[in-house]
Amino acid sequence: IFCEYAYDFERKDQYDDSELQYLQDMLSLMESYYHGTSSGLDCLISLINRPLLLKGRNQHKLINPPNLNKFGAFYLYDSKISRKTAPLVHKFLNEYEANENFRNQTQGFIQFTTEIIQNLLSMDSVGFHQNFYKISKYQYLNLSSMIPDHIKSIWLEGLESKKYFVKLCGAGGGGFFTIYSPEKQSLPISDLISIA
Repeated sequence: IFCEYAYDFERKDQYDDSELQYLQDMLSLMESYYHGTSSGLDCLISLINRPLLLKGRNQHKLINPPNLNKFGAFYLYDSKISRKTAPLVHKFLNEYEANENFRNQTQGFIQFTTEIIQNLLSMDSVGFHQNFYKISKYQYLNLSSMIPDHIKSIWLEGLESKKYFVKLCGAGGGGFFTIYSPEKQSLPISDLISIA
């Protein structure tokens, strides 16, 4: 929609910070119309078809996609249960405001997320593996209300066996989960969609 109707927009290989910020702001307004407040980042990354490294609100750095094949195998799993983003975000924020222990746990999650980004950028597959496990474990223990019951057994089996790890995806109306396996191997889960 944006590409079709935006004035003076054309895709290109490089964008400066002011262009990226403008695009993010416009896309944020558009996406917020559909499901409440949005950062616009998912739309921006899809629009420019490049990963971004963010350093604060107004600092965007275009990066080349890392070679995910060096980290293992990545899949999408469709739970076949439609979800909406806004109620999940509100639930998270309410819990964050009301529960000090949850806030403290969330700080750990932020640290794991920051570290896994650094692992990707430095091509550190061992650190990536360890941090993906920590993120999966955090989400299983602290965000279990966002995980459908029939996914919990799959999730727990991965954590216990350490053969694969499951992670929430943004809901966006769908019911997909990311599954990461450090080794390219067949997993005991049907209907996986390979993404790397």
